[in-house]
Amino acid sequence: MGETIYSVVRSFSQYKSIIDRLTNDDITPNRGQCANLFNGSLNEYKDLLSSDKCEKGMKFLSFLKENVHSYKIADGCQYIYHWLYTDVLSKNESTHNIFTFYNNLMEAYDEYDVDTCKNHIEHIKKIIISKLDKLMELYKYFNQISSQIESCSCAKKCATLYNDYLKICHEENDQDFCNELENFKTSYENRVISLVCDDSLPKTLPSVRGNSFIVALTSCIVILSISFISFMLYKFTYLGSMLHARIIKKKIWNYIDKEPHEILYNSNMSNISSENSLYNISYNSTEYS
Repeated sequence: MGETIYSVVRSFSQYKSIIDRLTNDDITPNRGQCANLFNGSLNEYKDLLSSDKCEKGMKFLSFLKENVHSYKIADGCQYIYHWLYTDVLSKNESTHNIFTFYNNLMEAYDEYDVDTCKNHIEHIKKIIISKLDKLMELYKYFNQISSQIESCSCAKKCATLYNDYLKICHEENDQDFCNELENFKTSYENRVISLVCDDSLPKTLPSVRGNSFIVALTSCIVILSISFISFMLYKFTYLGSMLHARIIKKKIWNYIDKEPHEILYNSNMSNISSENSLYNISYNSTEYS
């Protein structure tokens, strides 16, 4: 299915490991900068955002900017958006509020030349944070699947979550969300094919296209088949020859039935024409007599 606005979910563990690696020694240099922001542009958020979280976010974005050839900046910006939602706001804010918070935070970081996500704000705005969170959870269990037997429970959890989210896909018709589920389906099936588990683990997952695609495809096949069979019957079988003969016979009878009417019509027209001629002769004779 290719790239979607939720593509970061496929590599979120990579960005999580970066932000988890940041220690106090890494973030201390940003301490004074965040304190200044809390006294200025981030004053309204000082009760939501602790100094440690503010500094960690700033350091994470600085790291991405310094390693632009090793990491996708767009994915890193999506990850920090989700990180603010889960780790800073504990999923307590609405989508609108979390985006406003994120946007204001990025603008505040800009004061210290940490403008890593400036070019990705409009892209981030399209993301529905609750769906990004669901996909993150899906891949969290997926990344725990290995070739070990204990991975079966993680695989089963993936299958359960996938089927739950598939209902949301069909109900809300979010194309990016549905396509990302289809991407996950492919990854899941490739991963579990060699996994040894009991029969309760599905080795395949239903497609997001569902039964509607199958019904449409079946209908097309049926229509084409009927058309082809009808042509073959008409062209190459006794039934076709008989139908063809009947059509020709009907045309002949129509012609025969039509012929007397045309003869009668032509005769009448001839009589009328003759009468007109006689009238004209009589008229002309009277006029010059």
